Amino acid sequence: MQIYPEVLIRTILGMTRKNIHPLSYAVHITAERLFVQHISIDDLLFTKDIYPAAAKLLDKKPVNVTRRIERLANHCQDKLLADGLVEKYIGKPADDLGDPHDLIIYLAVYAYLGEPFYKALQLYPELFASQADLPSLP
Repeated sequence: MQIYPEVLIRTILGMTRKNIHPLSYAVHITAERLFVQHISIDDLLFTKDIYPAAAKLLDKKPVNVTRRIERLANHCQDKLLADGLVEKYIGKPADDLGDPHDLIIYLAVYAYLGEPFYKALQLYPELFASQADLPSLP
């Protein structure tokens, strides 16, 4: 990873009393699934895989960690929109960033590749292609 997820989140939120570890772990786990394990975005299972893995790292109940991750992701979305930073971190202007898991994907791509999501799609399309999209070898 080029940028530690915790540093990335603190860059967006600034100094905060909120515990950012659940979201930081979710971003890290998502980046690992995408770029190390080569799981496609469509196959990521946040409530069945990402959030429980973060809860295990935190030694907390998955339902509680899920709520904390989603609340903090929503707070990050609000901050990105309010501060006009959407294009910097996502790669194109937007009024709505979608569900919390969408933001986690955006942050995972930025943390791992050092590029906003939509720019990374253009620069590294092979990293986002599912195995079914890849040409078969002769």
